[in-house]
Amino acid sequence: MKEQLEAIRAAAKKALSDCADSKVLETLRVQYLGKKGELTGILKQMGKLSAEERPAMGQLANQVRADIETALADKQKKVLYISGEESLKQIKLRANRMGEFADSLFLLCETNLAAIQSVIEKETPDVVVIDSIQTMYNEEVSSAPGSVSQVRESTNVLMQLAKGLNISTFIVGHVTKEGTVAGPRVLEHMVDTVLYFEGDRYESYRILRGVKNR
Repeated sequence: MKEQLEAIRAAAKKALSDCADSKVLETLRVQYLGKKGELTGILKQMGKLSAEERPAMGQLANQVRADIETALADKQKKVLYISGEESLKQIKLRANRMGEFADSLFLLCETNLAAIQSVIEKETPDVVVIDSIQTMYNEEVSSAPGSVSQVRESTNVLMQLAKGLNISTFIVGHVTKEGTVAGPRVLEHMVDTVLYFEGDRYESYRILRGVKNR
């Protein structure tokens, strides 16, 4: 039985590490942890073991289940996409052209930084995407969204949230005609990494170029 449990753990972790589709992820969960799953089938055989063997095998089975559940949780990262550019309906239309949303992707259409901060603190996602920083505004700053002060202060609040809650945060910014990030130059100095998404609109391919990686 020990060999069977170890084989299930190895096969499950390998399958989960290769999985990138939420539907396949659910299929794997049922396959290994469901009522008729492989691990459940092994547990039903515990009664055939001797009284001396059961504690050790029971402990191993629980560890295998915990390892599989951890691997499942690691694949289901919670992503919060915050849009100040498009409505939920517009995002839904675009998503229908691209494919289905994963169950772990959450959407919020908001530009008020205080409201955004409240949602992030409540939901504690693994990843946050801000699209875009030029549309966000802090009520404590008197200037208009997209101004130097607003971009700087909004980015500072988002950075504090990211570091305090250990959230990976992607901030989308507009670029100027010259190809640089719009807004204060300090924005690039505040973040850990600056990436440019480049390419001709009529070409099939795009280039993701890193110009800073701290």
